[in-house]
Amino acid sequence: MGNVNASQLRDRAAQRSEVRAAAHAAWRPPSPEPPTLPLARRLLLGTASGMCSALRDGRVTSEALTYASCERVHAVGWALNATTHELFRSALADARDSDARRALGAPLGALDGLPISVKDVFEVQGEDTTAGLAARAFRTAARDGLLVRLLKNQGLVIICKSNIPQCLMVPESDNFIFGRALNPWAGERTPGGSSGGEGALVAAQCVPLGLGSDIGGSIRIPAAFCGVVGFKPTAARLTRRGMPAPRPGGLDGQNGVLPTAGPLARCVGDVCLLQAALLKDGEGGQWGLGGDVSVDANHPCATKTPPRKNKAKPKPSTP
Repeated sequence: MGNVNASQLRDRAAQRSEVRAAAHAAWRPPSPEPPTLPLARRLLLGTASGMCSALRDGRVTSEALTYASCERVHAVGWALNATTHELFRSALADARDSDARRALGAPLGALDGLPISVKDVFEVQGEDTTAGLAARAFRTAARDGLLVRLLKNQGLVIICKSNIPQCLMVPESDNFIFGRALNPWAGERTPGGSSGGEGALVAAQCVPLGLGSDIGGSIRIPAAFCGVVGFKPTAARLTRRGMPAPRPGGLDGQNGVLPTAGPLARCVGDVCLLQAALLKDGEGGQWGLGGDVSVDANHPCATKTPPRKNKAKPKPSTP
């Protein structure tokens, strides 16, 4: 965007904040309500595995689960200042598509139709990816990043993007555009960072699953602060394409300490479900290490891991 001064950046941050507030104020839950909405509201307080079972058995629709998640993100997520983008209209459209697939007996996977939020470091088509920086506001992505595309290929429904600190480099979630995210258990405290918005949304039962990123604790700190489960995979286990570095031109510049995407959820089994979905068919593995991963809602931790290519040689025995 060329050379700008501090005053211009403050104005840009204020404009982006106003756009967010106006979009929030304008949204109203559509009518009529889905028939299974009362059950969906109860299921949203539970596990992703339980929601998968209810979807598979036809007891609830994805539209109802998504509707319930949008309601809760709109009210609770906003009160916690945990969101940067509310994607409710597209989410409900994606949920109806999921229900249509399931009616034909052709779901995309075990997680098809499940709500999820993603950190504001992952590119979503038509939305900006700020990483908390005013200089990146209003710069919309031309396409979904690879991990977001993988989520959608599994049928997951993206409800919102979540709050972060500026440059993703501190263990809290506060920036000049969206302000400070709050801990759902103690509003005067931080949810941690840099995936603090994700930790808050998952802990507050706004979504069952979240996608964050981590270098030195950015998933694990919010998980600890918010009382949820977060997992940092080995660096490069998941692709970073579509996860631009918070630097001019998206330049990386830190090959010695690599960030990695990873899941957050309210139980270990649900973290396994999401991690397995991201690795399904090997497409999510940056180095083609996806392996044969089973995604089964009945057995959320039953995943196969690929064999190591470089096994350590046994040490010779001493005489």
